[in-house]
Amino acid sequence: MYSIKQLDTMQQVDLKQIDKDKLVDARTVQINTDLPKHQRMDHYLSQIGNPYCFRVGDTAVKVEFSDTDSTLQHTLARFLSRKAAEQLF
Repeated sequence: MYSIKQLDTMQQVDLKQIDKDKLVDARTVQINTDLPKHQRMDHYLSQIGNPYCFRVGDTAVKVEFSDTDSTLQHTLARFLSRKAAEQLF
C-alpha cells in the first residue's frame, strides 16, 4: 500500500508532461475476485502503478475527484466491489 505522501505525489503528475507509453494500460490489470477487498486493492495498486494516471489503449487518463470528501482508497474500494460484481455475472 502506498503512503499518503506517495499518493499525493502521484496525484500531482501533469498528464501533459508524461510519456503515455510508460503508463500502465488499465486493460491489462486483472482483479482477483477471490481476494478480500483490501488485498484486491493492494493487488490493483501493484499492477497499475500510479492509480491517478494510467492509460486505456492509446489514451492517457488522469483521475481527479470532484467530491473532495472522497478518498482514493474509498473510491477504489467502491470500484473494485463493483468490478468484482460485474465479473460474477
